[in-house]
Amino acid sequence: LIMAVKWLLLVLLVGICNADNFPRSVDCQSMPQKGYRFCDAKLTPEERATDLVSRLNLSEQIGQTWTIAPAISRLGINAYNWRSNCVHGWSASGGHWGLDMKWTVFPAPIGLGATFDVDLVRAVGEATADEGRALHNLMLAKYNGTSTEAAALNCFSPNVNLFRDPRWGRGEETFGEDPFVLSQLGVAYTRGLQEGSDPHYVKVVACAKHYVVHSGRDNDRAHFTANTTMHDLYDTYLPAFKSQVIGGKVGQIMPAYSGVRCKLAPDGAPDCANKFILKTVLREQFGGHNISVCSDNGGVSEVHNTHHYVDSDVLAAAVSINATTDLDLGHDAIYFNNLEKAVQDHFVAPETIAESVWRNFYWRIRLGDFDPADMVSYQSIGADHLNTKANQELNLLSARESIVLLKNQDGTLPLKKNLHNIAVIGPNADDSRVLLSNYEGIPSTITTVLEGIKATVSSSANVMFSLGCADTACKDKHKFDDALVAAKNADVTLDPVFFDAWKV
Repeated sequence: LIMAVKWLLLVLLVGICNADNFPRSVDCQSMPQKGYRFCDAKLTPEERATDLVSRLNLSEQIGQTWTIAPAISRLGINAYNWRSNCVHGWSASGGHWGLDMKWTVFPAPIGLGATFDVDLVRAVGEATADEGRALHNLMLAKYNGTSTEAAALNCFSPNVNLFRDPRWGRGEETFGEDPFVLSQLGVAYTRGLQEGSDPHYVKVVACAKHYVVHSGRDNDRAHFTANTTMHDLYDTYLPAFKSQVIGGKVGQIMPAYSGVRCKLAPDGAPDCANKFILKTVLREQFGGHNISVCSDNGGVSEVHNTHHYVDSDVLAAAVSINATTDLDLGHDAIYFNNLEKAVQDHFVAPETIAESVWRNFYWRIRLGDFDPADMVSYQSIGADHLNTKANQELNLLSARESIVLLKNQDGTLPLKKNLHNIAVIGPNADDSRVLLSNYEGIPSTITTVLEGIKATVSSSANVMFSLGCADTACKDKHKFDDALVAAKNADVTLDPVFFDAWKV
């Protein structure tokens, strides 16, 4: 009852705070900042970002290169946490929800990729952006304008890496193995996230990851350097990212943990510190001059601590920001703790830091963070946009369209309706967690495979369930004999096979 009352009060708060008193990440209505150019909505985002950065001292600028960006109270700027994910719906990971909040969890991208449906994937992106905005607004109301982890207005998606090696273990996050399909569906998702009914503002800033030549064994990523030919780099690995920049107008790019070595990058620098892939390719060749580049979690730290590309955190910060990695994601705070020393030692020019901060604030301005709520229509999106009937119907359609029939031997499907004994085998059959994939949200309901079968078959059918193995690794087989007995006595045996990315 207490939780329900808190939820109702928060919904009412968001409902009434739809004008200048709406909780904001940035207060541009108070003096002195109200009179500054960065608070002037009539100016371009470029002009406003330039004015804002010019008013920050070096320490304040360095703070804004960390994804846990501290407040700049003298200018009315609250703390902002850049870490959010929306791989297939908004992710709950790391969030401080503290409320009975539920929203839509769409099929994993590998399933959405199997639809080959650009319009459907874009619609999923649009619904995700609406729910992301709603969650952001609700959390701003709860924390009085402070953006908390997992509830920012940017999200680290889509994943446009090629899925060609199952040992990667993260294949469910991406749309498939083909550069063209990845490009088309990746752009559709990005445009769904970023573009809305208001042409003046971005709804949610998308972040294409992991840039680039990244799909090997996940356990090796922190120290691995990919050796690639120039042809393979440009023909296989770069097209999806080029499409993100040119076709999707993506706001952020996330470098991979691994490094890249090729003819024009012979030193194999880790991607966060790789000037060739970031400055030469991304910014100069693709035209991504305004893109905010955000490291993966701890990526800047790993330039020193696992790749051993340099021999100190100060140098790791220096080579990464000099390569135009603008944001350092992670609690180790390599930029925050080391950039001032890097400037003092002349490893980094202050202008380089200012340029990175400019790109970060450019996108926050484009989101409408600096403008009155009544100017930004997305600021009125509230709890009524979460878990809507329309989103659930879209979710069901997406799930149905993602199903691929690989083989129907002897016309086994559809199953006969007069089956008497049905065996359901395996540890995944009655496991709700495995249905959620990774970076999942908090759904309102979950129906396991076993529950779905029982609800669908005749009430007179005998549904026999046996684990067989205790988990997908099948190290514990003490239920194996039970499963064999059930299968022998069944008219049909069903074995749902999944894998959990976090256990691979």
